[in-house]
Amino acid sequence: MTIDDIKRLVHGLESQQVEFKRTTGQLDAGMETLCAFLNGDGGTVLFGVSDKGEIKGQEVSDDTKRNIAEAIARFEPKPSVDIEYVQVPSSDDRQVIVFRAESQHSLRPFTFRGRSFHRIESVTSVMSQEEYRYLLFSRTDGRYSWDRMLNPELKLSDLDENVFWGAIRTGINSGRLPETTVNESMESILGKMELSREGKLTNAAAVLFGKQHIGYMQCYVRLARFFLVKR
Repeated sequence: MTIDDIKRLVHGLESQQVEFKRTTGQLDAGMETLCAFLNGDGGTVLFGVSDKGEIKGQEVSDDTKRNIAEAIARFEPKPSVDIEYVQVPSSDDRQVIVFRAESQHSLRPFTFRGRSFHRIESVTSVMSQEEYRYLLFSRTDGRYSWDRMLNPELKLSDLDENVFWGAIRTGINSGRLPETTVNESMESILGKMELSREGKLTNAAAVLFGKQHIGYMQCYVRLARFFLVKR
């Protein structure tokens, strides 16, 4: 992120997915908002920006970075958060600290210091027990199960095309898929089957069509054979 990116963010003032904090003296309040973003569709918290969107920056010391690390450690479950330090052009020793979190629906609800937060417009508040239970249920009812999670390491070349198209032909022959499916690309079919999203493949795609070198321990079957020895 550059200072120009920050200027574009602050131009729209605080919103459902953007929050300003003057300094890390408001670190806990900023982390509560970050928690709310994690429980929603993601967002950005900027330290070193006033409520009016003025880019002031702040001095960043070793203690500052230590406090940030300790604050991130107080999240449950552990989130994926990008932290950047962007130099303010008008100052040699002041930086804007940027916390960015993408949506992480499969891990919701998140808590900070044992409490969960949500965001309504530009206001962060404690989440109700009812909403917390709903998010927790959503995480465990199968909609965000392991097989539906995206695998960023998985590539299309890791899938066995012969197995894939064999499955498609079986689907067509059984009447479960239209005959025109063979005219579509592999990527398009995977998307329609919900085996890929945003150009990334799911764990289920690897389980169904992965080549032999792709191995998940939970997909192996172990057998034991016992012999009865008469004496």
